Amino acid sequence: MKSVKFRTEELLDLFFQNEIKNYERFDFLYNKKRYSFLLNKIIEQIGEKSEKKIKILDVGGGLLYLSSILSLVGIQITAIDTEKGFSTSNTTGSKTEINLQTRRKKFKINQIFIDVQEEKLPFKNNYFDYVIFTEVLEHFWLSPVFSLQEIYRVLKKDGIMFLTTPSTAYLGNRIKLAFLGKTIQTDISRYINENYFPSFHHKEYTKDELFRLLKHIGFDFLSFGYIDFYQKIYNPVFLGKVLRENILLKLLSIFTFFIPSLGQSIYVEAKK
Repeated sequence: MKSVKFRTEELLDLFFQNEIKNYERFDFLYNKKRYSFLLNKIIEQIGEKSEKKIKILDVGGGLLYLSSILSLVGIQITAIDTEKGFSTSNTTGSKTEINLQTRRKKFKINQIFIDVQEEKLPFKNNYFDYVIFTEVLEHFWLSPVFSLQEIYRVLKKDGIMFLTTPSTAYLGNRIKLAFLGKTIQTDISRYINENYFPSFHHKEYTKDELFRLLKHIGFDFLSFGYIDFYQKIYNPVFLGKVLRENILLKLLSIFTFFIPSLGQSIYVEAKK
């Protein structure tokens, strides 16, 4: 792996300036804190001057932001995702596919489209040093056991999975349920909409549920925590709504700072 010459924030800023298209800006900025957190964790685990060629599997790699940045520091990246998320026929979908093709080639990323809920990962046993599995688990509408077993299978012995997923115990979820009568599951209005696509959260987990699930697969735990990743990004079309939601998120973050178990997301480093 190449020596890391830039701090994580500098890597992210350079990537944003040079690679992110206008229609990707909101998505990238919304997730930027999560990318920064994960990059620091991954580089910390690997070591900045490792001579070994590191192989990482990015499950749910999406638009390849994180995969591309890791490629910049010399890591061999394979990204997998469901093709359904990128086969839209509208203008933005077409632009996204063209940009993905360019990004795959430029950063030498092997991107494979499969449904990880039902299809075996097309890799031999003990193949990857690390697996990134971030903000994916909550979108599964089938049992995650098969997918996690496959991740465990392709990880090398002592390999590490970096996992994040929203916490169902998040303070914001509790307030929505108590005062608005809303759960974290897909909003009922989306079922009524004829263009419904199941892209929202089907199940979020508590710490105990997640630990029980990962122990069932065979993982050991290296570290664990609660993290507040997200804030609403400026959008001139919905400026008033965004400002109100940001104020609310800031207020919630004060409580979660003192009571971390009420935080937005769960972070786990799990070892094979």
